[in-house]
Amino acid sequence: MFEDAMIPIESYEIDPHPNYTLFKLHTKKGTVPLYTSLEVNENLRREFRRPITHDIITGVVTGFDLKIMKCIIDHVEDSIYFAKLYLDRSGQEIVSIDIRPSDVLILLKTTKFPLFVSQKVLDATVQEGI
Repeated sequence: MFEDAMIPIESYEIDPHPNYTLFKLHTKKGTVPLYTSLEVNENLRREFRRPITHDIITGVVTGFDLKIMKCIIDHVEDSIYFAKLYLDRSGQEIVSIDIRPSDVLILLKTTKFPLFVSQKVLDATVQEGI
């Protein structure tokens, strides 16, 4: 199903800046910098009256009795990261959906599941010592 090596993300840090938010995704092989809008940092700190993307995903997962199996950050192009969220449908099948990595990091606040980065993303983006 997935041909590239998967490297577990062991931890991450949130580093807010005036115009963006930097997530430092730490693996045993290095750190992947994931830059997002400042809005993502605000979403991590606030409660909303209107649902936003990660709330909708949580509602769909709950409403359809799905289980989040894992997420893989599998592609980066022009500094834009892409990911797939793998869902188990009552043991019948595993499906994947495209998801923004920033939404995944917000989902991890309330739901525990493994997060991976592909070797090709790590090779393209790893920065030592950040």
